[in-house]
Amino acid sequence: KADSLPTLSLLNKPVGVTEWFLPEVNPTKDTLRFWITDTLVANMDTLTIKLDYLKTDSTNNLAPQTDTINLVFRHPRTGGRSSSRTSSSRKKEEAAPPQPTVVKHLEVTLGLPAVLDVNASPLITLETPLQAMPKEAWGLFHKVDTTWQAVPFSLHPDSTSIRRYVLKAAWAYETEYKLTLDSGLVVGLYGATNDDMSRTFKTRAEGDYSRLIVTVKGLQGAGFVELLNKSDKVVRRASIVNGIADFRYLRPGSYYMRAVADWNNNGQWDPGLYSDKRQPEPVYYNPKQLNLRAHWDVEEVWDVTELPLLEQKPQEL
Repeated sequence: KADSLPTLSLLNKPVGVTEWFLPEVNPTKDTLRFWITDTLVANMDTLTIKLDYLKTDSTNNLAPQTDTINLVFRHPRTGGRSSSRTSSSRKKEEAAPPQPTVVKHLEVTLGLPAVLDVNASPLITLETPLQAMPKEAWGLFHKVDTTWQAVPFSLHPDSTSIRRYVLKAAWAYETEYKLTLDSGLVVGLYGATNDDMSRTFKTRAEGDYSRLIVTVKGLQGAGFVELLNKSDKVVRRASIVNGIADFRYLRPGSYYMRAVADWNNNGQWDPGLYSDKRQPEPVYYNPKQLNLRAHWDVEEVWDVTELPLLEQKPQEL
């Protein structure tokens, strides 16, 4: 694991080309995708690239490494072998009327379930990075009686992917919505445009949710509380504000709690660092299981120092 990204140098770069790619990096930096942005480079049969990066050596330390790689473009096959085609089949193909050209639209994927949580921010994923993403191309409406009325919304680039956008709106309980997209207005990196689309969905009723209010004691400085499922996976997270972590719009079910002392207030757990004489940030578990029911507000008082650390984690986890 390294904080820096590999450096790419195109050794057979055409004259006049400067910036030729757009990097797409996932949050953990373990998957990298490079989109070619220059048409001269995109039309080359072979790319010869020098790759400089950090690699773990035999002493388990990161050391500079350089590799040279060739990326060869393979042209897709357009059909079977010509020798297998009979004279009769060739005549039929020649006599057949010309087929219309199929327009390849930019793929747009909407992360919208049939029933949406009122605290959700759905994701819109594009096939490629974009040249243009006008908000005017989109429309959001809710049904009042039998008519659709426009409601305010916003679109924001997602911090974890250059091909995703976040849809935000003040969702009302138990309401039917419709999201629309006009054709030809969203333009991809390589010039493809979108087809028109429309998606209807509903939001959950207020009585479908539970609320959990946790008063946290014994935690020094900033911190946050995480709700876990039986697989020890994080379901929700809430910052501790004035000693309270407030979880709204929770689905009914069973949960466990984990608290983290966020000393540097960066919103994540940080391990220790021997060279800086820095201790890892403390992590605490609530030993009991919480059972939340629909339309209930549950209040909990949790002293994270009440039990020794080794006795806190529930056996189920």
